[in-house]
Amino acid sequence: MDSALSSIKIWDLQGIRKMTDLATFNVGVVSGPHLSLVALNIELGHTARVLQHVTKEGFTHEWSVWVRGENDRSLADVVEKVVFTLHDSFKRPKRILKTPPFMITEKGYGGFFLPVEVFLQNNKQMRFEYDLSLQDLHEPPITLTRCERLTFYNPQEELKRKLLAAGGVSLTPYARVAPLIVPGAASRQRAAVSGYGGAGDCRVQVVATL
Repeated sequence: MDSALSSIKIWDLQGIRKMTDLATFNVGVVSGPHLSLVALNIELGHTARVLQHVTKEGFTHEWSVWVRGENDRSLADVVEKVVFTLHDSFKRPKRILKTPPFMITEKGYGGFFLPVEVFLQNNKQMRFEYDLSLQDLHEPPITLTRCERLTFYNPQEELKRKLLAAGGVSLTPYARVAPLIVPGAASRQRAAVSGYGGAGDCRVQVVATL
């Protein structure tokens, strides 16, 4: 194998920083004797139902939105806190949850894009734009979810153990990793699309711990 492939410099952190507005690019083969990769899927989702009677505030729906592990696995040892920033029309629009379940329930009359910030135990932060959509008044309850795959490069042993306990999987050192989505304007725009489900539909986000 080409010696150039023996180092993670094949994707170069500096290069990632310069490409934050490009959002998506292919890494190709990543390898190296000391490279450790752990992937953890997390789920963003919401349910919504139409109320039998419109409230005095004019609310027509009740909804719940959450961040949780795949297959409802606990993220307590991996996630420090989750911050949901609601529309300005809500009282206390900034909701900070430091313990599971990372879920809030509210009533309203219209959908909106909801910034969701996930703070990890390794001092990393991920930001997502979630489309909290509501159904028409004559439609039945809905449940929408989307999957985000967080890929950790060379996590410390304690963090690696917690990731695996939360449902993470170790990837082969010669895995083909593509595409990667880097936090930036373009990726935030793409992250607004909801309705994703299943591990095969996960978008991939880099959590560099080198």
